[in-house]
Amino acid sequence: ARDWQSSLERYDEVYSYYDRSLGVDIRERYSPLNRPRLESLLREWAPLAKGRRLLDVGCGHGQMVHTALEMGWAAEGIDLAEGAVAACQAAGLPVQRLDFFSDDVPSNSYDVVVMSEFLEHVSQPGRFLARAEEVLRPAGLVYLTTPNFASLSRRILGDKWRAIHPEHILYWEDATLRALVSAR
Repeated sequence: ARDWQSSLERYDEVYSYYDRSLGVDIRERYSPLNRPRLESLLREWAPLAKGRRLLDVGCGHGQMVHTALEMGWAAEGIDLAEGAVAACQAAGLPVQRLDFFSDDVPSNSYDVVVMSEFLEHVSQPGRFLARAEEVLRPAGLVYLTTPNFASLSRRILGDKWRAIHPEHILYWEDATLRALVSAR
């Protein structure tokens, strides 16, 4: 229990920037550039996800959850950062402060698991992908994105690249991400 509490305290410290979202209108928190992309993804997934049940792991500000709900999906999010969860809940989003490995995340129950800008934050990404397989229904989808460490912008900007953050503990290139997914 102490390890869990220490983990949450660390998350709250590292991700304290979410606390600034409390009281901010939900539309002001979201990037207007993301909305069309998220809508397009959800339309693309709809024929493949008959139940339209979506879990956003590490949901942050909740833009995926919000967009999916507005498009008729049964969407929910989980995050360990207290400020992120509080801001989402204040906006009426179904988001919980919950560990992805908790028994409260039921197996075989989601059509889509989203891990957007997430894998760079965890030390054992293979465990997270294995857990995603457990919670997905047959033929379910995992959608993941992560900054590309081999990108032109990173090579030009070096350590000034915007994706270099203290909370990012792993960096991915196409080949390393493909290897991780292929190992599943």
